[in-house]
Amino acid sequence: MPATTIYFLTGLGADERFCERLEIPGYVFKFIAWKPFSKADTLQTYAMKMAQDIPPGKQLIAGLSFGGMLAVEIAKARPEVHAMLISTARTAKDVKWINPINRAIMNWNLIPRKLLGRPNPLAYKVLGATNAEERALIDDINRKCDPDIKISSMKAILNWTNTVVPANTFHVHGTDDKMLMPKRNAPDVWLEGGKHIMIYTRAKEVSAILERYLQSIG
Repeated sequence: MPATTIYFLTGLGADERFCERLEIPGYVFKFIAWKPFSKADTLQTYAMKMAQDIPPGKQLIAGLSFGGMLAVEIAKARPEVHAMLISTARTAKDVKWINPINRAIMNWNLIPRKLLGRPNPLAYKVLGATNAEERALIDDINRKCDPDIKISSMKAILNWTNTVVPANTFHVHGTDDKMLMPKRNAPDVWLEGGKHIMIYTRAKEVSAILERYLQSIG
């Protein structure tokens, strides 16, 4: 019997390597490649662009961080899918911690693009890198990330207005996530001590949580 596909949306222009350690028997993850943003795109309209690569009908999708927010919007538009959300936010209130100065910097395009691909010790801490291999992975993903996709993604998050938590979503979050802080979240399952990239650093535990969810929906 062929493996069932889970369509995967990752975060902020990153490639699929953060999810490469996930293993669920009988399932295979298919990375959805980033599409260009238009100036008029919101998080919702961009999610619909990404959804074009997900076949119609009862599909399984998974989203990490920004990809989880996209998955929320897809789940709203397509209630027949099941969306698994990892280290993310389900509504706009979960990202309201971003202060007005940062919002202005993003919306006025004041971020120097050349800085986005450089090693960033703050990013290691916020994402949860704990060793040289994880820091090197973050550096390489950042270096290869399209800066326009990354900046457009951040602006889309800042201007997100969603207030709905779709019933067809399942959310797992780490209690030590420093990107999207636990006090702002109310997931279905907490992973004790999990950080923002726990999908990579604690892939076996995340895989087991997702496997149990998949078994529960048949």
